[in-house]
Amino acid sequence: MTLSRIGKRTRGLVFALIGSMVLSLAPLPTLAVAEPQQPLMVGRELNVLLFPVQVAVEGAPEDMGRWATNALQASIDELPNMVCFDFSPTSPLVRRAAREGNVRTVDVEQGVTDPATAVEIGHAMGADLVVLATLQSYRLSIDPTQAEVVLGGQSYDVKANFDEQTLEAKKELQVSRAFGVVGKSSPRASYAGKEGTLAREALRDASYRAAQVLAGVPAEEVVAKPDTGKKNKAWRWFLILAGVAALAAAVNSGTDSDPVPVTGNEYRPTNVTAVAQPAGQNAILISWGRPSKTANLMGYELQRSSRTKGSSSSSPFVTIAGLTQLPADRTQWVDHGLQGDNVYVYRLRARYSDKQPVANDWVYTGWVGFSG
Repeated sequence: MTLSRIGKRTRGLVFALIGSMVLSLAPLPTLAVAEPQQPLMVGRELNVLLFPVQVAVEGAPEDMGRWATNALQASIDELPNMVCFDFSPTSPLVRRAAREGNVRTVDVEQGVTDPATAVEIGHAMGADLVVLATLQSYRLSIDPTQAEVVLGGQSYDVKANFDEQTLEAKKELQVSRAFGVVGKSSPRASYAGKEGTLAREALRDASYRAAQVLAGVPAEEVVAKPDTGKKNKAWRWFLILAGVAALAAAVNSGTDSDPVPVTGNEYRPTNVTAVAQPAGQNAILISWGRPSKTANLMGYELQRSSRTKGSSSSSPFVTIAGLTQLPADRTQWVDHGLQGDNVYVYRLRARYSDKQPVANDWVYTGWVGFSG
């Protein structure tokens, strides 16, 4: 899909609408145009476009997708440096963009799940980040009654992933942040209320955790949402950091936590290999075997590092595929759009709904390059 550039007048109207919505809640700094290498920067409000959360499970309440989208939007918008708006048919910004031809009506009506399309729409609507998420698991346990969900997804930096020459998303998209989090409602004995109440509570818990990961907090350090009352964003952020520090202190003192860290080879993928594809494809095939422990396996997280041939300095590892692209039944991934004068190394780890990842979860491939 090719989207025309949004005009100056339209862009101004979009930002004016966003500004009026935000200013009705609290005074915020002026939006500024920048070129961030790291998309999450202190002191700058980022416009985040959230696409409707997809539901990939059966047996969930009918409105689960809408509840999840609303919860995730609210959690992202609570972050001190983000303003989140959703890509929905009822959004005034989306309706205006559709009327002016900056987004396709079919995308508004049918939804968007493709990252490239999401990036192009984000560019047309003046967003800094786009977020795609999927509800991957829903479970309701009895006695005590408790709802549990697994929410996975990624964010993409629009500017870094959009080609201004072709006015399309780049062929090789880079994930800014990836998350796969578990949310739970409070357990209730002899519960006789509605299932939806517990489901929404679990979604709020998962959405809070997902938003913290999007803000840069390591998944293993995200704690339950603090009860801050009606505080401003800066105060809420201070309490979040205090909670993270308290969690670190508890871990260092040997206190048990739930979920527990992943330990043992039975939780790691096996036979992880990387093989360069035939000349001219500029692609590498990464293959692996499933861990021996598959209970509560959500999927996999794949990262890549590279260096120029002959150099000893390599780039930091970046996530190129997360739980949405690599569900539990996936055992291969093709990495496209690579450079012939570079060599690459990959690392892969399994993600579980009941266990937190740790540094030694990763399984590494050898360095792989292209001949010629």
